[in-house]
Amino acid sequence: MEMQATSDQTAFVRQTMQAGGVNSGEESAQEVQALWDDREKRRVQFRLSLIHARSYLSRAAKTLTQCVSAEPQGR
Repeated sequence: MEMQATSDQTAFVRQTMQAGGVNSGEESAQEVQALWDDREKRRVQFRLSLIHARSYLSRAAKTLTQCVSAEPQGR
């Protein structure tokens, strides 16, 4: 996929190249892609952890409800 950088992004890459952070615009784009990929992986992992937590809480609530309803009423 080809994307056009904004003038601010181009200026930032130019400054980074002058400071020795990257050697070319292509290297900068590769670094950005790697950072994006890493962020997306972490986002997916976080969303999966939320799904697992909700599932756990749902099961725990059902168990608690069953335990409370099974207690003798005379207490």
